[in-house]
Amino acid sequence: MHEEPIAILKAVNLRVQDLEASLGFYRDGLGLEIVHQIDKIAVLDLGNLHLVLDAQDDSRSTGSGAVLHLMVAHVDECYAAVTARGLRPESPPADRPWGDRDFMLVDPDGYRLTVVQAPPEAIEG
Repeated sequence: MHEEPIAILKAVNLRVQDLEASLGFYRDGLGLEIVHQIDKIAVLDLGNLHLVLDAQDDSRSTGSGAVLHLMVAHVDECYAAVTARGLRPESPPADRPWGDRDFMLVDPDGYRLTVVQAPPEAIEG
């Protein structure tokens, strides 16, 4: 029997301590829209993917090991927008030796986000 490969990643679930603080970062700071929110869980729209912020009380840890890479059309404009909304990136956008232009953010739970400039073919296509 032939098995189909996984076609897409549907969602990323992040364990968070304080849902309102996380919403302040992702909704208010990054400008993501809430798809729905129930109790201590909020689902945000990342275009082709949902970001699930989960603040349910249990013993699972937060902020360890995950780095989200967010591709944007214009990294310098995104940097200006998020700093205007009160977020504090680790540094301004920089050109990397491997060809990326990016900047880093850390959310309230310690998750790291790399915001990277999309290559021209991704923007034009």
